[in-house]
Amino acid sequence: ISVTYKKILIVYHVIYKKIRKKFNRKTSYLLDTLMSRSLRNADSVITISDTSKSDIIHFYGCPEKKY
Repeated sequence: ISVTYKKILIVYHVIYKKIRKKFNRKTSYLLDTLMSRSLRNADSVITISDTSKSDIIHFYGCPEKKY
């Protein structure tokens, strides 16, 4: 039996992209890398607000159809 699961990603915010000075380079790079990989692999993305959604689309170019 083969079962296929959809990958759903829940994102609260990407504030680290807006206030880079609060995060050191290593942390920013790690968060950025993990977020871009997660968004690329997700079948669907859930956000807590339209602002978070527009930030993710702006910073990562995530297709709006994933929302």
